Amino acid sequence: MSATCSRPGSWLPAAPGQTWALLPFKTLQRAKSRLSDELDCQQRQALARALCARVMEACQRSSALDGVLVATGSDEIARMARRRGQLPLPDPAGRAGLPAIVDRGVALLGEAGVSRVLVLMGDLPRVSARDVTELLAQHQGDELLLTPDLDRRGTNAMVFAPQSGLRTQLGRPGSLALHRAEARRVGLRTRVVVQPAIAFDLDDARGYRRLHTLLPPHICPP
Repeated sequence: MSATCSRPGSWLPAAPGQTWALLPFKTLQRAKSRLSDELDCQQRQALARALCARVMEACQRSSALDGVLVATGSDEIARMARRRGQLPLPDPAGRAGLPAIVDRGVALLGEAGVSRVLVLMGDLPRVSARDVTELLAQHQGDELLLTPDLDRRGTNAMVFAPQSGLRTQLGRPGSLALHRAEARRVGLRTRVVVQPAIAFDLDDARGYRRLHTLLPPHICPP
C-alpha cells in the first residue's frame, strides 16, 4: 500500500486518482453467530479476530492500494486498523446494517476524490495481497467488477467508481444478482470474475468445516 497525500477539505488522506479498499467488519461480539453450534462465544470472537487480521494484512501488503478504510462498530477492530496504518470509519451503535455502512464509506471516499474502491468482505480466510492486486488489475474503466462466493449467489468483493451512485447490496440474499440489477440502474457495465481465494468465505458451518483443512490450528479454533 503506497503513501497517501491530503486533499484540502477532506478528513480522509486521499487524493484524486487513488484506489482504496473498504473493509466492513461486525463487532466481535456479533461476528460468526451462524457458527454458534460449532463454537462458543470466545472461539467465535477469536476466529473473527483472525479473519479480520488476514483481510487487513492482504490489503496492507497490496501494492495496488493507496489506502484502506475499515468500517466497524468495534473499538478493538478499529485499534487493529490503526496499528496497520488503516483508517477506521466508526459505526458507534453497530446497527447501521452492512449495505448502509458500506454505502456511507463509499460516499466518503467519492467525496475525497478516490477514483476506485474495492469493497472486500471480512471473512475470507484464504485471501492474500496477490489476490487483491490481481483482482484490481482486472478492473477495466467504467464497470462494476464482481467476485462471487462459492455458490455464485453472494458477493465477496466488488470494484467500482465511488462516484457512480451505485447502492451496494452486500449481505442480502442473492446479492450478486442484486448488484447486477443495481449496475443497470446507474448505467455501469458488469463483469463477474471468479477468484477461488476470494470466493471461499467463512459464513456458515459448511465453510467452517472446510476451513479446518486449510488453516493451521492457531487460526482455526478446535
